Amino acid sequence: MLAAGGNANSKPGYQGSDNEWGNVRRDGQLQLDKAVELWNQGVPVAGPVDVRARWVDLKGYQVDGKFTNGTGNKVLCMPARGYSFAAGGENGPSNIPGMYEGMTRENFRINDDINKVDQSFLGSLTRGAFGIVSTVSQDDCQAEKQVLLPTGSWGWINTQQPVQLMRIGNIAIVAIPGEPTTMVGRRMRAAVLAQLKDSGVDTVIINGLANNYSGYLSTREEFATQHYEGASTEYGPYQTAAYIQEYTQLAEALRDGIEVYDSATPPA
Repeated sequence: MLAAGGNANSKPGYQGSDNEWGNVRRDGQLQLDKAVELWNQGVPVAGPVDVRARWVDLKGYQVDGKFTNGTGNKVLCMPARGYSFAAGGENGPSNIPGMYEGMTRENFRINDDINKVDQSFLGSLTRGAFGIVSTVSQDDCQAEKQVLLPTGSWGWINTQQPVQLMRIGNIAIVAIPGEPTTMVGRRMRAAVLAQLKDSGVDTVIINGLANNYSGYLSTREEFATQHYEGASTEYGPYQTAAYIQEYTQLAEALRDGIEVYDSATPPA
C-alpha cells in the first residue's frame, strides 16, 4: 500500500519521509487515532437489520437520463484504461518517460506539442510505441479518454459486478466493487440517504473495494480531466452514474421491502 500522506517516491509537494516504514506507521497511527476518537464518541445503533444485493452486468449497461446530469440516457463503454493510467498518481508516479496525468484525446500528440510536459525524444518514443498498440483501440464512447489498454477486449476485467447495500439500524453501508474518489463518495452517500432518511437512516458509509473490483470511480468532471483516477475509470464517463443508479434502486427496495434479482451470473 502507498502511504496516503506520501512516500519517498511521491511527486514534489506530496512527498513523505525517505523512511518508508515511518510513512506507513504515520498513516497507520492517524487511522488508529481517528478510530479511537470515533469509538469514544459512539452512540448505540438502533433499528432493523436488512440487506439488498445483486449481480449486474456492466457490458452494455443502460443508465437512465435522470442520473446523467441532463445529458440523456447513456450506455456504458467497453472497459479500457487511458494513457494517464500509466503515469500513476501523485503519491505513486510511475516515472515512465512521456507519460503524465491529463493526457486526453484532444491534447494527445506523439511529440506533445500541445501540453509540452515531456517533449524529450525518449518521451515521444514511448508515446509512439504505445500508440502503435492503442491506435486500433480508440473508442468514441470513452469521450475524453485516450485509450491505452483495451482491458475489456483483452478480457482483463469482469463485466459482472456485485452491488450491495446493508442497513444496520440507523446506518447504511454501501459496498462498492471499485475505488470511488472523495467526490463520488459524497454523491453516492447523498443519493442513498435521500431514499432512506425518512425510514430512520441518518448515516451512510461508503465501503470501497468490496466483493470484486471494477477499477476507479470518478465523477464526470474528474473523468474529463483524465488524471490517474479518470483514466482508470474503466467503463467510461458514466460508470459512476451507473453505480449511483444501482444503489439508488437498492435503497428504494430496502426502504419499501421489495426483493431484488440478479441481472448477471457471477463469473466462474
